Amino acid sequence: MNDVILVTPPDILYNKTKNLLLVNPNEDIKAAVSDVILQAKNHCNLYLYDHDDSIYIDWLLTVHKFADLAIIDLDNIPNDVRPLQSYFISHPYTYYYSKEENFIFSKISKNRIFDKQNIETIIGVLFE
Repeated sequence: MNDVILVTPPDILYNKTKNLLLVNPNEDIKAAVSDVILQAKNHCNLYLYDHDDSIYIDWLLTVHKFADLAIIDLDNIPNDVRPLQSYFISHPYTYYYSKEENFIFSKISKNRIFDKQNIETIIGVLFE
């Protein structure tokens, strides 16, 4: 049996569990993540940042720093977080989603998410 703990700002858990961060995910990303983590046999802290203001920017930076895996939906990211996009994407454990074709972030990182199957594969590796 797995335990998934949903953590939202301003809370932080200090345990030895895998940490997954979702930043403003769309419904497809939420569904794909849910499918994978509910079938996994491991425990997981699922951190969810789904805000439209900058009140929790410090929380977001802190959680991103210790996350084992971060998924960011760049199409839904709020304006206050946009200046941090390249910082997040520069980390090897951060994956990003965007519908844009000519996308500059592909020069910084190849960790782009294209579809639900891609998300399932990425998260599945975290729980192996």
